[in-house]
Amino acid sequence: MSRRSRGRLPDGADSHDPGPMRPPDAFDLRTLTALAWRRTSLRIGAVSIAGAQLLVLYYGPAAYLLAVLGLASALIMHLSASRRYVKVSHGIRQGEHHAGIARAGVRVGVLSIFAGLVALATFGWIVLEAYVL
Repeated sequence: MSRRSRGRLPDGADSHDPGPMRPPDAFDLRTLTALAWRRTSLRIGAVSIAGAQLLVLYYGPAAYLLAVLGLASALIMHLSASRRYVKVSHGIRQGEHHAGIARAGVRVGVLSIFAGLVALATFGWIVLEAYVL
């Protein structure tokens, strides 16, 4: 039974047409995944800088150390996603099959470590506020 006979595609539409009903291309999905990781990296960097500006009154120069750690995490995540995307893109152009950039061990690890550091810093702030006041 063909796809048209099941009613999934409108009459006259082909799965290779560039219309809105075509299935997503694997290359497009990899591009979107890479862009999502890049947006995540950008947000971590921006929040690190903004957080340092807000927390410098409480932590002093240690707030800038947290910002540098956040920027380093963002840079590592961005470079990891970009390198994997370039590698997969070159492979697709050469006809090789890749699993994609979904294998994100480095990125997830760095993000987890950074989130843990932020959680520890938050806990430290709460403890300091509880005992100082």
